[in-house]
Amino acid sequence: MAFDVRARLKLRLLGHWDLKDNNQSIEFPHRVQRVIALAAITDRAPRNYIAELLWPEGGPGQALTNLRVNICHIRRRAPDLLRPSMDAVILNPNLIVDATFMDDVLRSVECSNDLATLTANLEFLTHADLLPTWCETWLVREQESFRQSKLRGLEKLAGRFIEIGDADLAVDAAQAAVDTEPLSERGYCLLMRAHVLAGNRALALQAYERAYETLRQSLDVEPSIPLQQIMLDVRSRGPAAPPNRRVAGLA
Repeated sequence: MAFDVRARLKLRLLGHWDLKDNNQSIEFPHRVQRVIALAAITDRAPRNYIAELLWPEGGPGQALTNLRVNICHIRRRAPDLLRPSMDAVILNPNLIVDATFMDDVLRSVECSNDLATLTANLEFLTHADLLPTWCETWLVREQESFRQSKLRGLEKLAGRFIEIGDADLAVDAAQAAVDTEPLSERGYCLLMRAHVLAGNRALALQAYERAYETLRQSLDVEPSIPLQQIMLDVRSRGPAAPPNRRVAGLA
């Protein structure tokens, strides 16, 4: 999913921060980018809420002063970005924010049967990381919520592509899900099924190996019975030069 080319004001929060007006980037220092990003994420948040989140160390009065200074900076550089308000930070309703596409993408994954649409959704979800280079306390919860939404979408897409019979796209979606959450056994199950669909049983067994090692090292647990069963089913189809690994709990 891409920005509407007709949109004048566009804010990118996925991958990196970028604000464009008529396709021209508007440069802001990081302290101002934080204000705009938080306003976009929270939508019509009260000024004192934004101030205290961004400047928790100086007390409410200093935090509001810092916010007013940054709002003045925004109004000078991008006069149309903010709507007038004494109590809240309200962005122009015509501003397009890429992070808000997530809900539409998830609905589309659930409802669409169009392969081109599902492929576009995969492209969006694969690269949908909310300001990944920012280390901000106020942002951590939003980043994790976004990551979980991304994971659900990728796993659902992998299942849809398996149902359709498109092995390549199924592998891409399942691998992206595993990369997003290396502890998700559902992701490994889907990745193994996708490799089997593609006729790559050896790669399916390698995916089990990765799951086995990751779960043992990170959580000190064995793969679940459903994941083990997929591995046994793959092995039962004949030699595929699998790694020499005893199935957890089996001789």
